[in-house]
Amino acid sequence: MKMQRLVTTLVLLAALVIGVVVPLSAAPVQPDPVQAAPPAARITTINSAAIATSTNFSGYDWSVYTAMDLFYRVTEGTVNTVTLTIQVSPGDGNWYAHALSPTLVSDIATTSNGYVGSIPVQGAQYRIVATLSNTNSVTPGLKSVLRY
Repeated sequence: MKMQRLVTTLVLLAALVIGVVVPLSAAPVQPDPVQAAPPAARITTINSAAIATSTNFSGYDWSVYTAMDLFYRVTEGTVNTVTLTIQVSPGDGNWYAHALSPTLVSDIATTSNGYVGSIPVQGAQYRIVATLSNTNSVTPGLKSVLRY
């Protein structure tokens, strides 16, 4: 009986030591998830050449960004007015007026420059449209900065 008690005590003591050293219910340690860094701001020159007719400039992807700032400098050698609007597309080649701010700048009649900030992203692509009042040449210098 003493021998059985001694063996039982040693087995319980061994189980206790193993349970303390190697916990049976411990979950594996998970590393903290690494968050991807947001994309850097992207600067795009949309136009720097003279135009003499209303123009739809090229479309650009903005799907991973949240807002755009537009910088413009319109240089006129003669009398003309320029209106800048923004169109958006789901990426299929069809273009629609931006729902919140389709007209960015209206009736620029003299050489001027400016900034339109925090235009919210809609759709997958955007393009700027310059509408002229006549065929006199103007140079709408346009740059966009896409922000995350």
